[in-house]
Amino acid sequence: MEYETLVVTEYENIVLIELNRPNKANAINHVMWTELKQVFEWLDATHKMRVGVLSAKGKYFTSGIDLTFLNSIKVEISQISEGYKQEHLRGIIFELQSAVSAIEKCRKPVLAAGDGGFGCVGLYTHTATTSVAPPRTT
Repeated sequence: MEYETLVVTEYENIVLIELNRPNKANAINHVMWTELKQVFEWLDATHKMRVGVLSAKGKYFTSGIDLTFLNSIKVEISQISEGYKQEHLRGIIFELQSAVSAIEKCRKPVLAAGDGGFGCVGLYTHTATTSVAPPRTT
């Protein structure tokens, strides 16, 4: 599997899923939201895989939502009439939430392994996993 913002590596029946935007402190942009949902739905549906490990490349697990992406949402909803702005924003939020929900809904154990900084999204993503591994001590 090839992803733009994730590195997915299979080890027999274990899959390592790494956030891979270290130059942006692994800030979660729209592509990463989409890919996270896809990979955890794949993990859930793939009988060969027994466990997933969520980790990250670089110094930080994640700094949270990508501010450029967040600004693009602001621009997008600013062009919608007042009566529909909140409903459109609600739809965007549900779409983004579905990525974290895919982790929660995955019937396979998902372990989170990370050290460094955690933005709010990173903390929420960690709480969606089955277990959190302690930080590396090296």
